[in-house]
Amino acid sequence: MSPSSALMRRQRFRRWIGRVPACRCLLEGPSGMASSTGVTAPSRYYAAFDTNSGEVFGKTTGSHTSAELIAFLADLVAHQPKGQEIHVVLDNLSAHKSMTVEQFLEENPNVHFHFTSNLQLVANQVELWFSKITRDLLHRGVFTSVADLAAKIKRFIDQYNKNPKPVKWKHNDPPKRIAA
Repeated sequence: MSPSSALMRRQRFRRWIGRVPACRCLLEGPSGMASSTGVTAPSRYYAAFDTNSGEVFGKTTGSHTSAELIAFLADLVAHQPKGQEIHVVLDNLSAHKSMTVEQFLEENPNVHFHFTSNLQLVANQVELWFSKITRDLLHRGVFTSVADLAAKIKRFIDQYNKNPKPVKWKHNDPPKRIAA
């Protein structure tokens, strides 16, 4: 089954900084965006985006290791019909290329990895969804703990999945469009 006809799943992680007690959680950017108050507690977020339906499958973890990635992928595979093609877009983090991840891929031949450089992440559909959750939840929310942040992310995903929307690519310059 080709990637164009298969269910495309996009996965990417984000690192959030939780502030304790109640204050906004910030997305850690290139400058580190650290607040001078509160205790930081890192939390990683995984998401898979169904490009056909727009449905999101997400999970928060305390770290970003090969074991956490495999646990997320195992949950993702378990929620799909047996044999469903799953295409995963990842950055080049070493945790994505370990021997245990390679073993998982051998045991699950329907899961395919596609690596992209950080410059190409703008084209990644799940990045658009991360932008939405950042705007709609993280920048507007107040979180009392990392557990509270994780619960609110889960609630946001559940609410979003009640009426998911696939990403529709738009290009305003017709001559530069790629023929389908």
